Amino acid sequence: MQILVPILFIWTLTIVADLRRCGDLFVRLILATPTITSMKDAVVEGDGECEIIVGLTKEVKAMLLSTCAPSS
Repeated sequence: MQILVPILFIWTLTIVADLRRCGDLFVRLILATPTITSMKDAVVEGDGECEIIVGLTKEVKAMLLSTCAPSS
């Protein structure tokens, strides 16, 4: 019993951290990213060789939400 409580505590902290990370990704990808009408307007040139995603269509957001959501 003395070893079970610390193991369960560490496991609980790991799960809470994972849930927080998932929630943060949900907010960034689905809620905070602007909704646009066409994916051809989704990317702009950034500094150097990088490109910046400036928006996602409703369909892409729905696909991300359905495929990245936990299945349990």
